[in-house]
Amino acid sequence: MELEVRQLRMIRAIGDAGSLTKAAASLGLTQPALTYQLQRVERMLGGSLFFRDKQGARPTALGQLVIDHTRVLLPSLDKLLEEAQLRTADRDSAPRVIRFAGHPTPLAGPVIQRLRELATNSEITMRQQRGGHDAMDLLASGGLELATLLEHPNLPLPRPPDVIVRDVVTEPVFVAMASTNPLSNQDEVCLGDLAGQSWILPADLEIGCGEYLRGLCEQAGFTPHVAYRLSGYNARDVLERGLGMMLVQATTMTAKGIAVLPIKDIKTELRHVLAMHSESPVARYCEQLASAAATGYWDQARRSPVYVNWLGNTLSK
Repeated sequence: MELEVRQLRMIRAIGDAGSLTKAAASLGLTQPALTYQLQRVERMLGGSLFFRDKQGARPTALGQLVIDHTRVLLPSLDKLLEEAQLRTADRDSAPRVIRFAGHPTPLAGPVIQRLRELATNSEITMRQQRGGHDAMDLLASGGLELATLLEHPNLPLPRPPDVIVRDVVTEPVFVAMASTNPLSNQDEVCLGDLAGQSWILPADLEIGCGEYLRGLCEQAGFTPHVAYRLSGYNARDVLERGLGMMLVQATTMTAKGIAVLPIKDIKTELRHVLAMHSESPVARYCEQLASAAATGYWDQARRSPVYVNWLGNTLSK
């Protein structure tokens, strides 16, 4: 008789639950059935796997050895099964669950909406991804099906061989500051005029933001003082109070107490990309999703008066 995967899962469940009763409930078994299966495994291995008393079930030395091995073996087996199913699945059927990660951009919503229209039988899950390099690693390893990401063109994200990357749009980077700042009344601002200010780096985004800011400021002749790493409410509050300023996406809307201005003396760029694993069933939707991402981006851009004005001035030159 040989150990079966279900028996390893059973031992792991007892170890995690610390009780045969709780483990039986989690496995959908009766306690007598679980006890019988455990006794079979113990006979096979030649010793008891758990001490059982009123406090529950505690692993013996042999039991702990088996549990330690299940923590390595079961995730590897699950990964093997997942990858085998992806390789042998009908290429015309979408995956049951599509795992999507994204940076905070206008692309995510339109992409999810289009994907729901294309993959009607799939569940779509999304999480916000802080690190662009981490997202590319997850795509390459099959841990994600899809991602919408940001990168600075002079600090590009890696391009793993099995990951398809579509450039959606490259936009300028603007600067946000308090509307009480004397410079906020201008149509554009020189980065060189911001020497001596305190800067905020986004806490929810890691694509070399600090390195990029330093490079821009060095072109303008100064070294930035980075005082904060914030996002969301805290970033807005610090901005509105005039305690700091930050680089923002061109589609960022002005808000009460906050001004968003283009930078006129230094060229700035931020690229939006769509990425997916080349062997994922989602890859067949690549062009439709890239089109939805671009459409969604420009829909958002038209809502930003500052960006619309910048585009008009730039295209007229």
